[in-house]
Amino acid sequence: LWAHKALSAGRPLPFGVEVVNRFTVAAPAEEEWVLIDTPPLQTDLVEAAVDAADLVLLVTTTGPIDLERMLETIRQINKPSSVLLTQTRYGTRSLRHAEEFLAENGLAHCRETIPYKEAMRLAPDEGRFPSASGYGLIAKELSDAFNA
Repeated sequence: LWAHKALSAGRPLPFGVEVVNRFTVAAPAEEEWVLIDTPPLQTDLVEAAVDAADLVLLVTTTGPIDLERMLETIRQINKPSSVLLTQTRYGTRSLRHAEEFLAENGLAHCRETIPYKEAMRLAPDEGRFPSASGYGLIAKELSDAFNA
């Protein structure tokens, strides 16, 4: 939907987007990198994406309930995984708690986080991709890890 709105607004996203289902998600891609973003409640699609993945990146906020749900999810998968904290605010108790939670549970995680930005919340509806979102840093971190 985000890609469609961006294209309709005359500002296509700076990357290709393909809609897939649980049957096509594992189809071989010609690209070097493929990011599969799944909705949380479509378990058949999530399972197919996990099966197709080399690395599962679990995205969560710093909220205690979200962290607990993410931990339950990570325990169910049998693939290399890492956690990405989003909607973070530096210097807050919730971010400090989340970092402690990841360490206490021995979870691999991205060094960088995605800060909370109102522009990111509104971007899909406005059909745009805001600059300085933080995702470029995550892409570099993942690329460096795979190329190490």
